[in-house]
Amino acid sequence: MSGGPSAHQQKLITYIPLLTGHLSVLGSSTIIASIWRGRSEKLQKPQHRLLLGLSIVDICYSLAKAWTFLLSPAGYPFSVPGAQGNMATCRMQGFFIQIAHIGGAYNAALSLYYYLTICRGMKRATFTRRIEPLVHTVFPLLNVGFGIAGVVTRLYNPIGFGPCFIGPYPPGCGPETFECQLHGDDFVLLYEIYAQMWVQLYMVVIFVTNIAIWWKVFTQERAMVKYTKHIAKQDDGMRKRQYRHSKRVAVQSTLYIGAYLLSWLGPTVYHLLSWITGYQAFWSLMVLVILTPLQGFFNAFIYARPSYLRMREADPTLSRWVAVKHSFFPPTIDEANNAGSVLESEMMNRNGSWWSPGRRISKLVGSRFSSTEALNSRSKFSTYNAHSTTSRKASLASVSEEEKTEEVPVGVDGAQRMKSEQQGDTFRDNV
Repeated sequence: MSGGPSAHQQKLITYIPLLTGHLSVLGSSTIIASIWRGRSEKLQKPQHRLLLGLSIVDICYSLAKAWTFLLSPAGYPFSVPGAQGNMATCRMQGFFIQIAHIGGAYNAALSLYYYLTICRGMKRATFTRRIEPLVHTVFPLLNVGFGIAGVVTRLYNPIGFGPCFIGPYPPGCGPETFECQLHGDDFVLLYEIYAQMWVQLYMVVIFVTNIAIWWKVFTQERAMVKYTKHIAKQDDGMRKRQYRHSKRVAVQSTLYIGAYLLSWLGPTVYHLLSWITGYQAFWSLMVLVILTPLQGFFNAFIYARPSYLRMREADPTLSRWVAVKHSFFPPTIDEANNAGSVLESEMMNRNGSWWSPGRRISKLVGSRFSSTEALNSRSKFSTYNAHSTTSRKASLASVSEEEKTEEVPVGVDGAQRMKSEQQGDTFRDNV
């Protein structure tokens, strides 16, 4: 791609993020809406709070990428097609791209949370007290500070393709054109300090923790096979349930990591190759501009996956679209009444969430129910569906049974019993 992208290529680079960026905004907004509606339950769990922060940051980043043609300055050598902005909007875009690196910190913290709870047995409250406050304060403040410094020092400029970010000033300066006033010799180093150094650190944390989680799953599986012939059937069943829970958590963690790597590994590799070897190709740039704004879109499907699988496992006849819909937004009473016991069970098993039957009924009839009235209406609701959904409830019983406290077999000593119960609680919290 010597001489820079052609006019047609530049249009693709500029306008493709307009689609992918808004897809990511849609995905992240859906996660935020789902968490907020179930805030009384979901915000009690660290993984949901981390996902909430990640989704907010992703919206800022995705919009900054999608609106490149509105924010990039017109009339400069590196102006993108249809540019409508000026240097002030350019630096605003650079600021929001800078704070997008907070999302990497949330991804790393999410992986660290899964690792500490699964592999180290850390309690959720301990993570909330000791580690989570640092994630919500240190890394946001650090990146906001970098962003402000970049604006003040005029570090964010048009960079030859796509959005404004770290580059020399004035735009278009260089050895072959005219002398740079600022950052002509050090912008590559500043790019590493402001951006790539942190992305690479987050990737190291993510890789190490995820490998440790899968090693834990592997050792559990090997131990389960080894001792199956020598332990009681109840103990064997407990081990298998714990193994299934830990494997589900490992898969969920890996999927979030995959979404992060798809979105951020491309820019890292592209810029490292360009810096070290000078290699640039249009196809690699296209991969970068397509995938970079899409993390929120990927995260939305990963977020809905556990609820979707539970619904489909409980009732294979349930429509896929209904399962996807209610994975994000649990049903109202009328919807669950029409859909059957799977949705009823989802409502009954989530006390305290935004769609608690007592609260929803009070809104429907226009009067405030007492807690006793709410329980009576819930009982009537269950009785109404009892005759038509007996077979479905049988399948739900097996699913809900897995989520109860694991039964400890006869003959297991007190220490092992306590450890098994704690592990079971940890696995259920994470999934």
